[in-house]
Amino acid sequence: MSTNQELIDAANARFNSMTPAERRVEVAKDVILQLRNGLYQATKSTYVNFKRSIAFDANRDMCTLADDEIRCECCVRGAMFLSKARKFNNLKMGDIPTLPLHDKRIYTINASNFKTYERELFSPDQIMLMECAFERWVDYTVFPPHVNEYINKLPNDPTERMITIMQNVIDNQGTFVP
Repeated sequence: MSTNQELIDAANARFNSMTPAERRVEVAKDVILQLRNGLYQATKSTYVNFKRSIAFDANRDMCTLADDEIRCECCVRGAMFLSKARKFNNLKMGDIPTLPLHDKRIYTINASNFKTYERELFSPDQIMLMECAFERWVDYTVFPPHVNEYINKLPNDPTERMITIMQNVIDNQGTFVP
């Protein structure tokens, strides 16, 4: 039986052996898997909101979270964050500032604190495009017409929309191409 440290070391070695594009594809595939398995619930305007309380251990690696602990509502950025943290160890629970919600047992992760972490995978422009696509923010003053057309043609269902966005990343070898 493998220890947590052996699992963490294996995750780190795998991450370090991949190209940046391969990492993005791997994360996109995991997001789709977690959506289909019902662990992630695609939700607009919600970075990550865990469905149940998680025993907090500042030194616990995020990649050791079990499925019942990881069940959450999340937007496309939150899903990529969580899949990256789970697939490739480089984040401890103590590194995550959380905001207590109304019942003080379930926590949400604030996106503004993870821009550096996200940028290890995608450029700020890619992150913005995927977020706008998922949230269905069409802006005719900012985006070229083909981007707005892409966003308008995405599925209405948030889960299907997130799967479509992640499949786009996979199909384009790690780059989101609206």
